[in-house]
Amino acid sequence: MVEIIPQDQDLAFDGTNVEEFLKSYQMAARANGALEYDMAQQICFFLCTKELMDVVATLDGFKDHDWRKLKASMLSYWGLVETAQFTFSIWKT
Repeated sequence: MVEIIPQDQDLAFDGTNVEEFLKSYQMAARANGALEYDMAQQICFFLCTKELMDVVATLDGFKDHDWRKLKASMLSYWGLVETAQFTFSIWKT
């Protein structure tokens, strides 16, 4: 296992900006020569709260240390949700 030690000592996920966090986390992992398995295994050290850890522990890819599945699950859970923009005019006939 390769330990992921980011240059940015404040690198942590607080439940917001998941895409930005994942990009920074992956860059830190690559800089240290970490494998995807290492990334999935060590993600818990970069979560700000126990509540976030509780959620991540339920996501696909966490238990089997599959980074691709875990990353996709995190993006699905915390990613931006595009909402349709409606106006009242569409309801008028």
